[in-house]
Amino acid sequence: MILPERSVPSAGDLREREKELDFVYSLAALLSKPGLDAEEAAAGCARLFAAAMGRPEAVRVVVRLGDRTAAFPDEGGRKAVSDRPPAAMAAVAGSRAPCGVEASYPDGGSAFSERERSLCSSAAALLAVAAERIEADGRERLGRSELERKNAALSELLSRIELEKAGIRSAMRAAFDARLSPLLSGLAGVAAAAGKRDEAARLEARIRAEARALLSGSAPEGEDPRLRLSLRELEVCDLVASGLSSKEIAELLSIAKSTVERHRHNARRKLGLPAREGSLATAMGRSSAINL
Repeated sequence: MILPERSVPSAGDLREREKELDFVYSLAALLSKPGLDAEEAAAGCARLFAAAMGRPEAVRVVVRLGDRTAAFPDEGGRKAVSDRPPAAMAAVAGSRAPCGVEASYPDGGSAFSERERSLCSSAAALLAVAAERIEADGRERLGRSELERKNAALSELLSRIELEKAGIRSAMRAAFDARLSPLLSGLAGVAAAAGKRDEAARLEARIRAEARALLSGSAPEGEDPRLRLSLRELEVCDLVASGLSSKEIAELLSIAKSTVERHRHNARRKLGLPAREGSLATAMGRSSAINL
């Protein structure tokens, strides 16, 4: 059996094949760069494509990528055109942003090979893919820019709201000091004259403490543990903090001792404290320890 002889590629064919592979790899590397610019991509493709041609010193390449066009060599390095008709080829790809590659030998000295024409079509197809990516990157940049603009506007709005809230709190504190504080002092004096000096002093202190907490703005209302308690529970906690027993609190408030114990139990439950363990003062943000 006689096997057919295989044709051995010539040195010239191998060089052309090597140039073709170099062009494909180099163009793919160029078009995969992060933040690729359309003008840079078009100019790079024109330069690489010219180098892959059979006569790179004589060919002229024009590349169109969307609305960007680049030529190699540029107008300053363009070869003189002879009287002979130029040899030319072109390929177009893409629909959203049409891309094309045109090549010509202005001196008309050579025709393009099938390999070169195939390479021209491949280059146009790669450019079309790159054009879609560049367009998508542009939309993404615009989206990020718009998001940053909205975030900046939102931050400015939130800052203005915080300034307005601070102004409102300041005005409320000033109004309390100017108008309510004297009334509290007068009420305490009336109660003291009626023989309830200690109870009046305690209630006045509680009212002032509650007002300071509400007007300080140091923490959102949902984060203030005192606001989780009812007024009676808070009153019992304050008396426990002052060192009174459940029996003494019951006598002072004219309620049953079991009622005091129930208020203490409910306060610990609302503040998430285990039974008879932990410090209510810590849960309520105070400095002195309260043992319920």
